Amino acid sequence: DQLAPPLHAFSSVIDSYSYAKHPDAGRNAERLLRLAKGLTDEISCDLINSVLMAWASCGDPAAGSMAEKHLEEMEQEYNNGNVMLRPDSRSYSLVLSAWSTSSSPNKGAKALHILNAMKKQVASNPDVVLDEHHYGLCINTCAFSNADIQAENEAFQIALMLFNEVVESDLHVTSLTYGWFIQCCGRLRVPEQMKAEQIERALRLCRSHGLVTDFVMRRLQGAASKDLYERLKLRGD
Repeated sequence: DQLAPPLHAFSSVIDSYSYAKHPDAGRNAERLLRLAKGLTDEISCDLINSVLMAWASCGDPAAGSMAEKHLEEMEQEYNNGNVMLRPDSRSYSLVLSAWSTSSSPNKGAKALHILNAMKKQVASNPDVVLDEHHYGLCINTCAFSNADIQAENEAFQIALMLFNEVVESDLHVTSLTYGWFIQCCGRLRVPEQMKAEQIERALRLCRSHGLVTDFVMRRLQGAASKDLYERLKLRGD
């Protein structure tokens, strides 16, 4: 036992795969996690977060489902009294990031499921704090659904619901939320009138809060038709 490497050594090796964006980072992390579990029962949230980061960074088609599986196990362990595996805000962020790179046609719904699970944790878990970043990850996941038209319309409805929720909440919202949602409107294949109406509404809200930035305007230019972009650019209301 004295020769067994400490847990942080496993995390360091796993993280090195993640930072390199190695295509096998997730698979290698699983192998190292199994090795660590064979040496000790004291697996921590930090080590699982390293595994989650590996899945989020590798681009593996199974990344979202694999990361979500670990998160569910952490939630169950914490519910059973194991505070060492209490998930934190980073745990949820990493699982959302893993789903964002997935090719799953329903990844928007998967991201919403993770966000809702996070909301449940907020009341009883002091390490989980919900903020704009988590909503943004979900909206971005919806934006890059790349599925059939029906699935993209469903992803758009999820993104719209989350956009409305976050801008009406007490959370600190920045220009990023508006830019991400406008980008989502532009990427998904939804009816043109609906797309134009939501882009215009998002920009109007953004302007009313004094949050129009170059980031927002670049997303607007990429999302709106040329005529709509010129009209909104000049309106300034």
